[in-house]
Amino acid sequence: TSTNRTVLVVADNSIVTIGGDLVYNSVNDQPESGSPFREVALVGNSGTTINLKGSFNTDTAPRTGTQWNTLSAFNLVGGSTVKTFEVGDAASKTGVQPSSYSISTLNIGDGTLLGNVQLVNNNINGNTYVSDEAIDKLGEKLIVGTLSIKAGSVLDTNGQVVEVGPATLDIAADAVLDLQGAAYDANLVARNFYGLTDQSTAWELLAGYVKDSANPSYTFQAFYDSGEDKTYFQVVPEPTSLGLLVLGGLVLGRRRR
Repeated sequence: TSTNRTVLVVADNSIVTIGGDLVYNSVNDQPESGSPFREVALVGNSGTTINLKGSFNTDTAPRTGTQWNTLSAFNLVGGSTVKTFEVGDAASKTGVQPSSYSISTLNIGDGTLLGNVQLVNNNINGNTYVSDEAIDKLGEKLIVGTLSIKAGSVLDTNGQVVEVGPATLDIAADAVLDLQGAAYDANLVARNFYGLTDQSTAWELLAGYVKDSANPSYTFQAFYDSGEDKTYFQVVPEPTSLGLLVLGGLVLGRRRR
């Protein structure tokens, strides 16, 4: 917690294990003030590993000029009970970078300890305050270089936006990526979870571990949008729908004859 002073914990070349929640709070941080005091951060380098057994919450913007965990490995290992994780990067940002909440390597579970994580967007962090915090926070996202959902673990995106770096998504065979709350377009492409560049070949192998708990009948396939140069998961059309499309084509063909 910061009250008119900088709180910066530097954990270079260290293993940091947090048994409870990690909370960033700036007491005098009021987004509508126009000059919020936002100087709370835990930072690390490529030799840093952070093990978090609780939830992560922040009501502060990323600390300018400081790499938060952009070079670190972050393990969310809170067990089978759901823990929440605040998405904090601006909707306009892309790619792992300084002055952001982006994370180089994010692991849900570590292969031994489980993780069950639900993403949330409770506060405005990276976006710019305009007039209404509830509206202005929309679209904030989680940016990760490498995302791994380890054995027995769950990542519930909860409708939040997630950006994954090129060729760096991995889901264990008994793990789950839950896209419940996803923003589906007209072609049932889940637009809130995406990977940079064409990762469709690798993602197709992971599609069987993707679900939407709000729509349990959905199954998924990889979808590459060449116009955006991004990879998504798309709901596989149901056989009945495909059958109707084929039948409609046959009828139309007969009429043309």
